[in-house]
Amino acid sequence: MTLLEITRKKLRPLLLPTFCLAQLLDAINLSGANVALPRIQQELGFTVGSLQWVISAYALTFGGFLLLAGRLGDVYGHRNFFVLGLLWFTIFSVVTGYSNSATMIIIARGLQGIGAASTIPNAVALILRNYKIGRERNQAMSFFASTGAIGFVVGLIIGGAVTESPLGWRWLFYISAMISGLMAVISILVIPSKSEEDDNDDAPTISTEKKTIDIFGAGLSTASMLLLVYVLTDGNASGWANPRIISLLIVSVLLLVAFIVVEFKIRQPLMPPWIWTLPNFAPAFVIASCVMGYFQGYMYFVTLIFQDVFHYSALGTAVHYLPLGIIASIMGVASEKIIHRFNIKVALMAGLFIGTIGNVIIGFYYTEDQYWSRAFPSFVVGVAGLSTVYASVMIAAIGRIQFHLSNILYIDRRHLRLTQSILFQDAAPKSEAGIVGGLLNTAFQIGGGLGLAILTAVDTSVNTPGTTGADLMKGYHAALWTGTGIIGLALIVAILFIRSKPNKNREQENIKVVVVEETPVTAEKQMEEGNVSLQESKEEENTTVIGDEDITDTDSARQK
Repeated sequence: MTLLEITRKKLRPLLLPTFCLAQLLDAINLSGANVALPRIQQELGFTVGSLQWVISAYALTFGGFLLLAGRLGDVYGHRNFFVLGLLWFTIFSVVTGYSNSATMIIIARGLQGIGAASTIPNAVALILRNYKIGRERNQAMSFFASTGAIGFVVGLIIGGAVTESPLGWRWLFYISAMISGLMAVISILVIPSKSEEDDNDDAPTISTEKKTIDIFGAGLSTASMLLLVYVLTDGNASGWANPRIISLLIVSVLLLVAFIVVEFKIRQPLMPPWIWTLPNFAPAFVIASCVMGYFQGYMYFVTLIFQDVFHYSALGTAVHYLPLGIIASIMGVASEKIIHRFNIKVALMAGLFIGTIGNVIIGFYYTEDQYWSRAFPSFVVGVAGLSTVYASVMIAAIGRIQFHLSNILYIDRRHLRLTQSILFQDAAPKSEAGIVGGLLNTAFQIGGGLGLAILTAVDTSVNTPGTTGADLMKGYHAALWTGTGIIGLALIVAILFIRSKPNKNREQENIKVVVVEETPVTAEKQMEEGNVSLQESKEEENTTVIGDEDITDTDSARQK
């Protein structure tokens, strides 16, 4: 065992905090910049229409590059792209802080988002590779998922505090750069080159075909996601009837359709179609989209109530959000215990139901003196429910990713051929964990943009451009009640489609066999390697066993 391996073993307790801190940092840079916008506008001379791109540029590249970054991690190493993402994020956080013009900060924020996109799906993959299925992994996934919600709230608090301090808004990005740079160094020391689970795996190793990048699919998906996020971000500001918005939306949909067609035809697709056959992945994707759409809308309109109706400063807004951040932190620890005590489906449904109640309470928040009777209970109830939902939806979708190895022997009249295959049962292979993690996080990003666009459209349909002060509450409440409908939709999906446990009666039926390499070998070579004897080969000539099924025909065995 080398010195570096010994160091990594001793520093293993820092592994999960490293992944969680990356999630926290990404969320802080998305929400923290929101409260700094007025100061950024004053200093850099933004127009009202262009100011939103300080946020949108980051969200655009973050959401657009998640799939590609996840796949690059699958091919070239999750640890490599996690560290690379942190270093990239560090560099462009510094550039963002040094920006002296509107154009410069928009470009820097867009490049900063690419670094964030590289860290999240690969952090998910590294968690799956380093924590065993069961409570250990559930606990890791719970902490990781919860830090996203915590980071969004903490970002508002830190952003407000730093912006109002003598340091100024630039230090929000300088502090981010310091933390991410330190994390990159720690990651090299902490993240193992080979997962603990793989080291302890008694299953035989296999040689797979060389992985490649689906260049065409990557181009189509990235272009489609970039355009879609752009449309969702700019649609309300420019107007949904704007020909530019309509044409870009159509192009985005056409690119997405072309991407799906390509993925069904290519040998190593960027997004393997079988991902959508995992029992809980599709409903979890929908739930994740709905929850993030609701949550971003909730935070956005509560912030508008604080600042536009009650005229709180950035620091005052941060102080009023402080209870929410504390509750989110507590629930981040407690959510795994709730999931373990019950099961995924019960925890998910309970969390969504409680979150719905929290949103109903905020719908009756009208005046400043109602903070402790309306806003505070909404924070407590809503965040308590949604913290459990974030953890549950990730575990439901990808928490049981694993792979099983099986050497399947095929005999024909010409030569002995050993085909090594991977069996998937209600799971995806860990070699594809990056793209699966990227796809699920794309649901969060697209859902957040779509939900906020819907809620903003509702608000603008109620509040006219000249509406000010307390009169704004009518449109804000209409948007918040619409958010209640969105989270209610997620609850219905959870009730109808989420499975808490695999159906044992269909266990064999759900086994999928994917041949990843087919290597002709001689019987003599197999005997030399100790894998199989010639006598055993003859005994197996007419029968190959997979699970509990006997296959007596060689051709049918290949097909199976």
